[in-house]
Amino acid sequence: MDEILSFENVCFSYQEQKVVEDITFQIPSGDFVALLGHNGAGKSTLLRLCLGTLTPQHGQIRLFGQSPSDFSNWEKIGYMQQGKEDLDFEFPASVLEIVLMGRLKIKRGLFKNYSPEDHAHAKEALELVGAWHLREKKVGALSGGQRQRVFLAQALSANSRLLILDEPTSAMDYSSQHAFYNTLVELNEKHQITVILITHDVGQVLQHAKRVLVLNKKIVFDGKASELSKAQILEIMERI
Repeated sequence: MDEILSFENVCFSYQEQKVVEDITFQIPSGDFVALLGHNGAGKSTLLRLCLGTLTPQHGQIRLFGQSPSDFSNWEKIGYMQQGKEDLDFEFPASVLEIVLMGRLKIKRGLFKNYSPEDHAHAKEALELVGAWHLREKKVGALSGGQRQRVFLAQALSANSRLLILDEPTSAMDYSSQHAFYNTLVELNEKHQITVILITHDVGQVLQHAKRVLVLNKKIVFDGKASELSKAQILEIMERI
């Protein structure tokens, strides 16, 4: 199995404060990894190291076999940041227009028009997340769960092979969360899209993810989700 992401003895500090310390793990193609940890455990810093917006002070990171600083095929990665529910949804953009924006990172040159290929990929992404029927609606008219599906489609529209999601279900009710996770499972199992997910939804993680990493500056637990109970995960979280 191809290796999508690896950390080897990675350390990072803000000034004198250690945020991630001696992190080592590998994520093969097709994995579905949930990253758990308390606030301040280093989860968001770890994602920023993955995405190359921070550089490790010690150790080595490989993203599709390359250092993030040398990596250029960013269309392979779809990223959903935390907090999109706080955006100004009065902006008069349609769902299709929002998803097409995900194609901008692979367009060559400024002010390029969207091509028929761009529209085809946007349609495919919306169909993958079950939201093609929403294409003409304004994003401000959608529910929280529908919006997150649209932003997931935007992340997928460049034919991403890796999805990195930061608390994507924080604004959803339980039913919407469950449907969203089912979509992630389908993307992972049927389309072999690798998923890395930061979340606090322990119950949903154990139903849907393949693997759980618990972070507290270091990796304190790495195991198969199918072999864990919610009580076991909560016990691990309480010990850190």
